[in-house]
Amino acid sequence: MKMIVDAQLVKRLENLSKIELSQKERALMETDLEKILSFMDKLDSLDTDSAEPARRSPVKLEDLRDDIAESPALREDILSNAPRQSEGCFAVPKTVDGGEV
Repeated sequence: MKMIVDAQLVKRLENLSKIELSQKERALMETDLEKILSFMDKLDSLDTDSAEPARRSPVKLEDLRDDIAESPALREDILSNAPRQSEGCFAVPKTVDGGEV
């Protein structure tokens, strides 16, 4: 079943993502989604029945570092590296609303 990419789908994705796009961005998003789905259709049509499964070499235990228990770092030491703090936590700008802390 081929997914139809239209303005309604882009608007739905925009609402689900809690973002607001301009008309130009919506048009670009629609084009990009069509390209992505077209590429996925090409991948889906490939005959992979004769392809060997990908294999990775197992991790050797001697390649791993020793697990040594250490005292945890103090909150004050960690927060001393933060550009901004609030109530003993990192303070960062809001990303959804784009506002300040």
